[in-house]
Amino acid sequence: MESNMNELMQQIYKYANTSGGSVNYITNLYSTAMAILTIVGTWMVYNKANDNGWAAIIPFYREYVMARIADKKNAFWGYLIAAIIEFFAGIAFAVSLTVVLLQLIGSGFSFGGFDEDSYGLFGVMALSLIIMGIAGLVKLIIKIIMYAGLTRNFGLNGGWVVGLIFLPGVFFLIMGVSDNIRYIAGAPTYTAAPTAPYGDPAYGNQAFSNPTTNSYGTAPTDSQPQATDPNAAADQNNDTNNPYMN
Repeated sequence: MESNMNELMQQIYKYANTSGGSVNYITNLYSTAMAILTIVGTWMVYNKANDNGWAAIIPFYREYVMARIADKKNAFWGYLIAAIIEFFAGIAFAVSLTVVLLQLIGSGFSFGGFDEDSYGLFGVMALSLIIMGIAGLVKLIIKIIMYAGLTRNFGLNGGWVVGLIFLPGVFFLIMGVSDNIRYIAGAPTYTAAPTAPYGDPAYGNQAFSNPTTNSYGTAPTDSQPQATDPNAAADQNNDTNNPYMN
């Protein structure tokens, strides 16, 4: 009976290890594929925006280029500051954890060997984790802001922001491959030429101080009497004395 139980436990342990190995393999494969697709898609998107596509493989510079394309340059500096804080908090956590483990090993894995300084290290570790969590949240929020600007400048709606957050490899690749998705920010806009007033020398027109005056004299208007001919009265008198006109 005991041997059967041992054999059963070994089978369960073997199955657990095999299943765990398969899950880890699939997870690692998915992460690797998503990372490659994200780099390729981001490279193509940056090229569409007439920017440096190779920036997709350089940490921090790729975020700077994205912020530049998305018209969110100020957001990038917030992202950089949060990343620096997260980095130093991670170092503080790693150093504190290493010291605690060394003390634990030196005391024969007895927590009674810890002194006050050791407990202070636990406080540093906890504070470091809190800072890392806050910095990571700030980075995520800024990343969402940059995604929103990026999709807007490509003429896409807010649903693409969600896609870029959860499936960046797929959505970046679609943005880079699709011919229907174009970078529209900064495109030249064509407006009608301004109408120049008649007589503006800048447009090659001749200015006239009196539009009713020309080389042939003054044009008559309704409020302006017509010019009289000095010989008109004499001609009229001659016409009345002419027997053929009566």
